[in-house]
Amino acid sequence: MKLTTAMLALLTAQDVFDFVACELLRQNARALSGSRCRYRAPDGRRCAVGFVIPDEEYRAQFEGGGVVNMIRVAHLLGCSSGFTRFLLAHQSLLGYLQHMHDEHPADAWPLLLREIASLFGLHAREVERWRAGHAARESVTVDAQPEVPGFACTRWREFITELLAGSVSAYMLFDPALAGSASPVVMQCEVSRETVCT
Repeated sequence: MKLTTAMLALLTAQDVFDFVACELLRQNARALSGSRCRYRAPDGRRCAVGFVIPDEEYRAQFEGGGVVNMIRVAHLLGCSSGFTRFLLAHQSLLGYLQHMHDEHPADAWPLLLREIASLFGLHAREVERWRAGHAARESVTVDAQPEVPGFACTRWREFITELLAGSVSAYMLFDPALAGSASPVVMQCEVSRETVCT
């Protein structure tokens, strides 16, 4: 979804956080031109703040500066007062989100987004939804893998569901061909939710 200037006036800090978190986590990569972070990169990626710059407000002169500079440039270049008010109202939150994008790899973003949410008294439900969806996508991939000959690999989806729910703390992989032998266990592993979710 692309934001318009009129929509910006309706956004709370929680809305801004949720929107930016969802877009960044979906993109899962920094917006770069060469080695420099950009609000809008040539390949279409956006940085945290780039997601909340409506097309009608974007100016190439924003690039290379932080949120404070953007407010000054927006005023000088005749951007709408609604856009400038939005930037002023959410300047601190946007600054933290921009710093996270510019200074940290994408795999660190879920944890950092939760920290930013906590700092601003916001909830991080969108980050948790993303993590749950990410884990579910991984379980579908595991479920779709072909069965290994000789192994009973039939309950992957149920196993992952139970693991994520915290019902499973360890698992063993059996070789049915060894069922009558003294050691049918091929692999045993202790696991935790964090092992799967991160």
